[in-house]
Amino acid sequence: MVQGDMVKINPSFGPMIVNAPPVPMVAMGLPNIAGKAICVMGDEKMLQIMGTYTKGQFVTPGMGIAKVVGLAPNQPLPWLMVGGKPALCKGAQFQVMFTPTVPAIDPSTGTPDVPVPGMGTGAFIATEVSVLAG
Repeated sequence: MVQGDMVKINPSFGPMIVNAPPVPMVAMGLPNIAGKAICVMGDEKMLQIMGTYTKGQFVTPGMGIAKVVGLAPNQPLPWLMVGGKPALCKGAQFQVMFTPTVPAIDPSTGTPDVPVPGMGTGAFIATEVSVLAG
């Protein structure tokens, strides 16, 4: 993963359906691949993915923030250290927590949802697919 590769979250977060656009990674690694900084373990925690959500009868969208809370075991590369941290690769899906900040509304009653954080998944979308390390 390098600077500008995208992060996409899947829409299902328990009973919530989240709509959020992909966002670019910001890399803190020093060396580069094709002129781009390498993403290292910890860069994923800097992401704040803004999105809207609905839940059941609460169909007037609310808003919230998704954050990566856990990488898949094959995403940090312990054999490729950059600045003392493992580089990140696309790997499998990671764990994401979505926290509502503005509740969704039931339009038939005007009742707001009781916002509760939900867990979901997401994926890295790598642009540099032919890079070999070593």
